[in-house]
Amino acid sequence: LGTREAVGHDDQGAPDWPLHCTGSISHSSHDACAMVAHCEASAGIGIDTEGVVDANVAREIGLVCCTPCERARWLDAAPQPELVATLIFSAKECLYKALAPWLRRFVDFDEAETLSLDLRHRVLRIGARPGSPLSGLVEPVDVHFGVQDRR
Repeated sequence: LGTREAVGHDDQGAPDWPLHCTGSISHSSHDACAMVAHCEASAGIGIDTEGVVDANVAREIGLVCCTPCERARWLDAAPQPELVATLIFSAKECLYKALAPWLRRFVDFDEAETLSLDLRHRVLRIGARPGSPLSGLVEPVDVHFGVQDRR
């Protein structure tokens, strides 16, 4: 990327990317990943790595991270609610990581909404919830995901 500057962190612990760079970092107990690009090449980058949650955590994600529409459309009838809850949470984390450096503020879970979810093709589409502070600021984006069996 043409720089030897180190990635620092702000007072909240978020990455402080060198000038002209943007990126995202994520880690779990099993994985760590990072992605960096020139600012001119990307409006924002958001990556996340999560383990599929259990049924109790999936219910909590539904209550805390999902809009009523998401709960009704994606969780209530999901054949794999733990996977779906994990994917929605992770997609919103990705969106937050991509937007927070640009917006310079916290993006709340209810500002974004899952628009479509295709488990077979491993794509979740997320966008601004109508009437939210993000509405009119960002276009919907496709979040591509993979699932690994850790058993």
